[in-house]
Amino acid sequence: MNGGSLSSGQRLLFELGASGTINNGTVTVGETIALVDGSTLASSKLIQNGGTITTNAEFGFENEAGVYYPTFEQTGGTLQINGSLVWLGAAPGAGKGYFRSTGGSVFVTGTIGNDPTSTMGMHLELNGSSTVLENSGPNVQLLSGDSLILADSATWKDLHSVNWMNDGVVYGTNTSFFQSGNTIFNGTTGLGTAVYQLGNLTVPAGKTFNHVYPAELGISGDMNIVGAFTHNSNQLILNGPVNQQVNHSSNNLIFHGLHIRNTANGPSDGGYGISLNTNISVSTTMELFDGIVVSAPGKLIKLADELYLTGQSDSTFIDGYVEKTGNDAFTFPLGLVPDRYRPLTITPPSSQNTQIKIGYLNTAYGSLTPVETPMQSVSALEYWDFTNSNPGDLVGVTLGWNHASESGLTDCADITMTVWNGTQWVFVPSGTSGLCSGANEGTLYSSGNLPVSGPITIGFTSNVTQQQVILCYGDSVTVGSNTYSASGTYFDLLQDSNGDDSTVVTVVSVMNPVINSIASNITSITVDAPTADNLVWINCLDGSLAGGSGSFTFTPDSNGTYAVIAEHNGCSDTSDCVIIDQLGLSELSKMNLEIYPNPVKYGDKLTVNAVADSYIIQTLDGKEILPELVSFANGKSEIQLPPLGSGIYLLKATGSSTSLIGRFKVD
Repeated sequence: MNGGSLSSGQRLLFELGASGTINNGTVTVGETIALVDGSTLASSKLIQNGGTITTNAEFGFENEAGVYYPTFEQTGGTLQINGSLVWLGAAPGAGKGYFRSTGGSVFVTGTIGNDPTSTMGMHLELNGSSTVLENSGPNVQLLSGDSLILADSATWKDLHSVNWMNDGVVYGTNTSFFQSGNTIFNGTTGLGTAVYQLGNLTVPAGKTFNHVYPAELGISGDMNIVGAFTHNSNQLILNGPVNQQVNHSSNNLIFHGLHIRNTANGPSDGGYGISLNTNISVSTTMELFDGIVVSAPGKLIKLADELYLTGQSDSTFIDGYVEKTGNDAFTFPLGLVPDRYRPLTITPPSSQNTQIKIGYLNTAYGSLTPVETPMQSVSALEYWDFTNSNPGDLVGVTLGWNHASESGLTDCADITMTVWNGTQWVFVPSGTSGLCSGANEGTLYSSGNLPVSGPITIGFTSNVTQQQVILCYGDSVTVGSNTYSASGTYFDLLQDSNGDDSTVVTVVSVMNPVINSIASNITSITVDAPTADNLVWINCLDGSLAGGSGSFTFTPDSNGTYAVIAEHNGCSDTSDCVIIDQLGLSELSKMNLEIYPNPVKYGDKLTVNAVADSYIIQTLDGKEILPELVSFANGKSEIQLPPLGSGIYLLKATGSSTSLIGRFKVD
């Protein structure tokens, strides 16, 4: 059907292998559109490439005569089902009915799914960014073996209250979208056969997503919760292949159990693991099986009393603040992306109501002095921000590292734990295990409870000095006889004023260049320097200001060679020089000299298509040079060049009534 309209007061059937194609036009059916059984040659099939199909009672798949696979395929247009989308098989009917949409819109106002008595299977698939199904019906039902697939940015929208009774598989790829109404995810048999795996989940304002059954729900895309997310003591699995964002408008998303199984591993995957843009609370279980959890600044992961934590490692940890409630021993799985693992373990607090909040920071605490003897200094590279809601409920602490040199460690005998009491760094008797040098892992543990609750770091009892140096791109720092210009941790053994050996640990961080690139636009210059606080354009010949300050694009008034100085956070970056040599040539486009060969080699002659009274060679900075010799023949001029350096030059030919200008290059 390529146009026009088709109307049936009751039924439109495609049965016994019949098929139809709707490319355009309007089909309206008063009661039922059905794809029924098939033949020995093919199963019944309907294709919609465009137009509008409307049924006012039911769109169905039926198998009653044998094993067939009736199919509906939509690539465009609109399917309006003012009623139910159903599958119904009766013995000896079997097989499966396929509903596939790779483009277009589907609207359903009634129940979607397979009848509980059906002997045939159900497959419903939405695939493609232009594919949307809006469901305003009350129920979605899948039997064992049935499947509902959302793929390649397809969207499913529950508009109202919908009860999903699923004993099959609901699977959405990480690019697909599921919008919740007042949606309930449930099952029918209670035998644990249901699978719910969504891509991106959105819960709009005023709506509730209610996870009743089964015990686990997988989400491989983002979570955007404006309404409510209700876990009903079930587990959530975040298992995407790229970075997943978790957002909650009320800034307090509550999970019964949370399992991290995300394989995102850096910028090429959109980030590391899970990005939490909300506070979250977890009641019973947190599993860090794969991937890093990164909390946005000011966001907190709250873990309940007796929560079971598992899976933490060098590559699976939390980059952010964690608050633990309760009186059980606990390891805070802290670190910094991509691979700096710095766990902190506490002994059991006395009170079940004690809340301890800790974050790991790879920077110096605000005060590095004074220090209590026998310490001589404390770490300038890192500390654990430790807060106790019950400061008198003191605990013992163990600090861990997976790369000793990144913490500036060289010798276990030189270190101790220390805690800030508000006025000084207090010495904490400590012991070590593991190794304290190179790329080795180890721990530092307090011999008893901390004397106070406060920020914790590593103290040094021998001649060890740590320093952090931040360099502008291209700068360097000298320590002793060594000079460093690349980011890294460096160790230098020096002698103090008494002739004793002293170890200086220098952590160098080199800032990114302020200027990414600079490009000529024939008559203007554009710089790519998105972080620049200030821009100054200069003339490369003498360093004088060239105007255009503060602008990312500079259009000079005259030909020349120009550069830009960009500043950011106290760093200054100067671009390469760029030649502008075509200003004013547009007005002379009809009077251009044809010059050949071009480019010309050093010492060669030029030939031009004119005979002029005089010729002048001009550099881009305006300097004029006379040719060594000019000769004329056949309406052309041959010019012997003087010694010229490599670069771009202008040749100006002047006659009694006009001037011609050309450009040539010397290799």
